[in-house]
Amino acid sequence: MRLILLLAFICSSAVADPMYGHDVIILGGQSKNALSQIGEGRAIGFLDILNPYPNLEFLWNKKHPQAFRGHLIDGTVNGHACSGNATNLPMIRKAARKFQAFCDGKNTKCFVSPVLEHGCKNKALVDKWFAILRKEAPRMQYVCSALNAYCPSNVLIEKHGNKTKADIVSNDGNSIYDGDTYTRTSNGMIKDMQGSVITFAWSNCDNGRTTGEKVFVPISNRVNWCKPEDYQQKEKLLGLPDNMPSIEGCKPFKGKELLKTNAEYYGKTDDGRGNKPLLILNKNYGRISIQKLDGKEVACAKYYGPFSGGGFRHYVGSCSGENPVELLKDFGGEWGLAKAGGKCWLVNAVRRQGFFR
Repeated sequence: MRLILLLAFICSSAVADPMYGHDVIILGGQSKNALSQIGEGRAIGFLDILNPYPNLEFLWNKKHPQAFRGHLIDGTVNGHACSGNATNLPMIRKAARKFQAFCDGKNTKCFVSPVLEHGCKNKALVDKWFAILRKEAPRMQYVCSALNAYCPSNVLIEKHGNKTKADIVSNDGNSIYDGDTYTRTSNGMIKDMQGSVITFAWSNCDNGRTTGEKVFVPISNRVNWCKPEDYQQKEKLLGLPDNMPSIEGCKPFKGKELLKTNAEYYGKTDDGRGNKPLLILNKNYGRISIQKLDGKEVACAKYYGPFSGGGFRHYVGSCSGENPVELLKDFGGEWGLAKAGGKCWLVNAVRRQGFFR
């Protein structure tokens, strides 16, 4: 009997493997063509804005997500001020009912957050949000997404950034292309970004924005939505990496040299370099040959100019023009070589290397 009780305790105490997925914040703006590249059984995050429900239904029917996490209200407006829609209890109530109705009858887990990145320190108000959720969305798990603000006990905590740990994590606001995604290991964790329940991948196009955007663009005016290759690349980043090969005379990036798989992208004004690989090296090599592991050239990068932080920029977009997913196909896997000036670097088609921010 004691053995049975011990086994039961161990089983009940075991932590399930974390789920991995995509935080498609402005889901309502995305094309079905792009969303079709999301993998089967992923977790899907979204904000209830621009009517996400047609795309939620599409993903459910085509990809059968393991979980949905919905933010009901955008709390990022006005510097995360505790005002406007964040204080609109009828609005939260209506959105909670709709999300619960969507989840009912679906064999999946649903997580609901009343306000995205809220800045409310008003305990009474925040407690009212969760009282509404318990009444209107009783079959969900409750999530608090706060920015230096109050969260009640007995709810899941969500945090954002490329270096954070919580029940649910998303790099919302910090593109996964710039994070240390290479260090995910077989235990299901990413070195600097660990969600014990869900780990979400996010890049700027999930919000319809660009990496090089310097002026805030209202959601209604956004046009830079994700492309199929964005979700193809992020799917690779959510998986375990291919082992780094050992090639005599070829070294990984280190120190101030780096491979940025997705250079800054400026939308309509982009000159072809954006979202394509960039090598920042310690000297101007002119032209860099990018090769498969067997030495066959499949792409190239050309010198463009010095980097303000030190080093010299060489862009694939200024030479052969492949994006990371195209380079992945050309390599026949994640790894390839970059050669110039008698030197050789090991390059990964989809994972940033060198140093991270």
